[in-house]
Amino acid sequence: MLRLGLFLGLAIATKWNAAYASLFIGLDRAGSRRTRLSRTRGATWRDEGVQAHLFWVPAGLVVLPALVYSGGVRAVLLTGHDVGQFIELQHQIFYYHTHLHATHAYQSRWWSGR
Repeated sequence: MLRLGLFLGLAIATKWNAAYASLFIGLDRAGSRRTRLSRTRGATWRDEGVQAHLFWVPAGLVVLPALVYSGGVRAVLLTGHDVGQFIELQHQIFYYHTHLHATHAYQSRWWSGR
C-alpha cells in the first residue's frame, strides 16, 4: 500500500487528474476488505486485520501521496517563496485549467482514444 501511495503521490505531483485514481483505488481497497469480512464468519471491526487495513489504506492513499506531492513542490519554497505564494500558485493552476477553452488542430477528444 505504501509503494502504491508513493507512486500515486508522484502521479498527482505530475498531473492532478491522478487524484481520481487514488480515490477509486481507495474505494476498491475498502470494498475488497468488506467483501472478505462478509465471507468470514465472526469477523468484526475489532479484528486485527481490519484494524491494520483501516490504518494502512488512508495512510497509503491519502497521507503518503499528500507528503510526496508536498515534497515534489518544495523547490518552490526553496527558491524564496512562502507557503501563501505556493497556495496562490495552486489556485492559479486550478483556475487556468478550469477556464481554458483553447483548441489545437492536432488535438483529439478524450473519448475518441486517438
